[in-house]
Amino acid sequence: MHFVNSKKTSVFSAFCNKMNCYYMKIFKYLPVFMTVAVALSSCFKPEEPNSECDILSVSVHVDNPKAVFFQETDTLIEPSSSSTYIEFNVRNKSSIGKMSPVFTLTPGATIYPENGSEQDFSEGPVYYTVTSEDQ
Repeated sequence: MHFVNSKKTSVFSAFCNKMNCYYMKIFKYLPVFMTVAVALSSCFKPEEPNSECDILSVSVHVDNPKAVFFQETDTLIEPSSSSTYIEFNVRNKSSIGKMSPVFTLTPGATIYPENGSEQDFSEGPVYYTVTSEDQ
């Protein structure tokens, strides 16, 4: 006589069927997981450094703008991107002395002398150098 333990066979068969079912579910959704993984990985590529170095605006603050400028709005200039000089028109005999111009630059650009630092304009023009992020 030959005895077969039916419980062990049925437990093993049930285990195999569960595992096959589990793996079938995984393989069924594998293309979806792969597509999502590829899509997400393409979203996280590092951006190239910005090559622009434009001055978008420059403003100065003075206690009495009407005494120095012709109009109060003359304290803000928005130069074109092709401008190489920025000039503020001031009244004759106005005392301009030391000012701290504030520049708005393209993202990543830097400026020297430092943005907002006090400069003496009574001796003539002050030259600023704007550098792009990729330099």
